[in-house]
Amino acid sequence: MKWKVIPALLASALSFAPVSLQGQVEASPGGEIRVEPSIPGVSGNRASKRNALQNRAQAAYEGAVKLGQNQTASDLHAALKAFQDSAQLFKFAHQSENAAHAHFRAGEIYSTLGRYGLARYSFQTSLKIAQDPELRCRALSRIARTYAITGPFSLGDRYSNEAMGVCYHLS
Repeated sequence: MKWKVIPALLASALSFAPVSLQGQVEASPGGEIRVEPSIPGVSGNRASKRNALQNRAQAAYEGAVKLGQNQTASDLHAALKAFQDSAQLFKFAHQSENAAHAHFRAGEIYSTLGRYGLARYSFQTSLKIAQDPELRCRALSRIARTYAITGPFSLGDRYSNEAMGVCYHLS
């Protein structure tokens, strides 16, 4: 039994890799090492690569929004994958705020599907990279809600209080 579960877990873990990445390693004059991802279908100089990544990320995000509106299980799963892909592409395009929004939207879908641990992870990822106070407020509120549903309730209370502090100054 154990030997049947391990390959299935490995296959599902490998299926979460949204984009096949290879990279070029560069050393900057300050000695900092940078890895430039090489993404299939994206070529050219750094600015054109970033622009192409932004376009692909935005297209994936917009497609995910449309899929998420259908509220069928298959469309929600497809939207979830598209939000994850767009978050990754936004990250590579150095659009962290857009990546934070994509992680947040993925968390909302996980919540809808009752996958509260994964929802919490997506909301926490969004919270880590978001600069927008309103998005941070919403992420903290959603994290508190997942703990209110699943427990432990003390964590739900802690995140709720933190959300109140962040949300207090918003309109």
